[in-house]
Amino acid sequence: MEVNVKERLKLDVLKGELGRCEGQLKNLKKELSFYEKLSDTNFFKGLIIWMCRYPIFFLPLLSGGVFFLVVRSNKELIFFGMMIVFFYFFVSFSVYASERSSINLLRRIENLESSIEYSKEKLESLEKKIKNFERDEKV
Repeated sequence: MEVNVKERLKLDVLKGELGRCEGQLKNLKKELSFYEKLSDTNFFKGLIIWMCRYPIFFLPLLSGGVFFLVVRSNKELIFFGMMIVFFYFFVSFSVYASERSSINLLRRIENLESSIEYSKEKLESLEKKIKNFERDEKV
């Protein structure tokens, strides 16, 4: 009888762990979909998503453009050129970072899926043990 209770407790703990892992997997897949949108073939759509998500990086570019439109001189032209270079480096970095992040997310998802499979196998074996104990007690 004691063994049966212990096995049931293990079963409950494993079910809770399995639910937590599945929730984590769902969240990681949502996060991965963001990075897939960015590195999708529609590059400008991904760029707009990044601009909406992290607007602080684009403020210098916007302020440089407004400054160039208001006051036209050689210094402002140089400043605007520097902002364009900054924009280019930021875009290339953000695409690189998103691809790296999506690769890391894929690895984490694979690890979670394997742990979920392992937990499911453990659950099945514990359920079989409990059924065997219950059958033995009835006999």
